[in-house]
Amino acid sequence: MKFRTLRSIFGVGFVSFSMLFGVSISSAFAMENSDGRLYRRAIHTYDSTASKEDNFILAASYGDLEKVQQLLPEVCVDCTNSMGFTALYYAAEGGWLDVVDFLLGRGATVDHIGFAGQTPLHAAALYGHLAVVQRLVERDANVNCADDAGCPPLDFAISTRHLDVVMWLEGHGAHANCVASNGSKPIDSAKHTGQHDVVEFLEDLTDSTDCTRCTNWCPIM
Repeated sequence: MKFRTLRSIFGVGFVSFSMLFGVSISSAFAMENSDGRLYRRAIHTYDSTASKEDNFILAASYGDLEKVQQLLPEVCVDCTNSMGFTALYYAAEGGWLDVVDFLLGRGATVDHIGFAGQTPLHAAALYGHLAVVQRLVERDANVNCADDAGCPPLDFAISTRHLDVVMWLEGHGAHANCVASNGSKPIDSAKHTGQHDVVEFLEDLTDSTDCTRCTNWCPIM
């Protein structure tokens, strides 16, 4: 199995989303293809010595809805690992819409900020999980919430060439003309990585208003 390498945009390297939190969680890294996702969902390995909170978050990363449902009565839905990430973050990262729906239905904080200022929407956008992106925004996720590097979810989708997510986010309030601290815009990232379809889409936008990208637009949870 090959794991996707996180790209760097606007001269800032992304922090890896799935960080170790005391138990084996190599499968929490997004894989290159759908077969990888199915493999991850099929293999459920839990650590009996780990806390219920850690296994709850691990279950969400696996897409193991049954285990998530089993553990939730015993943990807080917004419990975090050592990196400050919640179960919703990992479910969004993996594209597990059923787990995302369940967690949101149980009161999970949609814009919970973890390490480096990243939210579940950042994770879903990075890995191109459009259905999850749509669900999070439907539940009032902030489409312009910038991480600590000043990058909103739109930038993450551009960095990994997910035009469908880019187009949907822009159509639902994402600012395509925001200026980063180094003076670059999302279109500059697309040009740099040779994404001609994304460049064409961004060039065709009629809104030419610039905005200064700010850090931690979302409230700290």
